[in-house]
Amino acid sequence: MSADINLLPEKEKRDITWLLLAGILLVLFLAVFLFFQIAESRQDQQLSELNTRQQELTADLEEEAGVDGRTAQIQAHQSTLKELKNAVVPASPLIRAVSASLPSDGYIQTFDYAYPSTLRVTVQLNEVKQAADLQFALGEAAIIENVTMESLNASSPSGENTPSPEEQNRMPRYDAVYEMDVTGTAVQEEGEAVAD
Repeated sequence: MSADINLLPEKEKRDITWLLLAGILLVLFLAVFLFFQIAESRQDQQLSELNTRQQELTADLEEEAGVDGRTAQIQAHQSTLKELKNAVVPASPLIRAVSASLPSDGYIQTFDYAYPSTLRVTVQLNEVKQAADLQFALGEAAIIENVTMESLNASSPSGENTPSPEEQNRMPRYDAVYEMDVTGTAVQEEGEAVAD
């Protein structure tokens, strides 16, 4: 019998353990990656649901606070309006009384009324005699008492242009400041009568 002799070199068998190990590691890595992606998407979804719920609750709270705040604000405005209706004193009777007492060429420069009792008026007049006449006329008014002239000063025309002699005759040349007591209740009653 004859012996078989194989003189060809023997083929090396491939060692696939490293390849199998790399494949298993790759599958594990993908599984871990997918697990974390799914967990992250669940967290994002829960977070967005919580944010939506928080916004709904905040809107509800603001709406409730807004209704309560608006109600309180309306009540405060109504109470203020009631107080003002009782406290508002029309100054038009005072202005009418002062205007009626002014000479035809005089006018009111300032008008400061501190309810209920004090009126301070600055007027411009052409003559000193008009200042005395105005003080007397103001004292005769029904709603004005104790008229005092605090000051009477000569005033010069303001401005860069020099007025003509005719304009100087028409321009007020004296500033008179009067302080007087006012019967506040009479002014309020007269103003309400005019308003009605």
